[in-house]
Amino acid sequence: AAIILILVFIIQKFKLNKPRFIILGGLAVAVIIEAAALPAGRWAYNSLMPIIPIIKIGITPAVQLAITGYIVQSIIFRNNENYGKQK
Repeated sequence: AAIILILVFIIQKFKLNKPRFIILGGLAVAVIIEAAALPAGRWAYNSLMPIIPIIKIGITPAVQLAITGYIVQSIIFRNNENYGKQK
C-alpha cells in the first residue's frame, strides 16, 4: 500500500501519464524487491512458480504490484476529466 501511495503521489506531483507510470513503476519496484529478497533468503519459490528467464524472478510477484497499482489509481482518478492524459 505504501509503495502504491508513493507512486500515486509522484503521478500527482509531476503530472505524469497515470496508467503508464503506475504500471511501469509498480513493475520496476516489484522486480527490485524480488531481485533483492531472493538472494537474501527472505523467501523462495517452489517448482510451481513460473519464472521470468532473464531476471529469474516469479511472474506473479513481478506483475502483482503493477496490476494492483493500476486498479487503485483507476479508482482514485475515476472522476478526473484528464484521466490517462499526459500534461
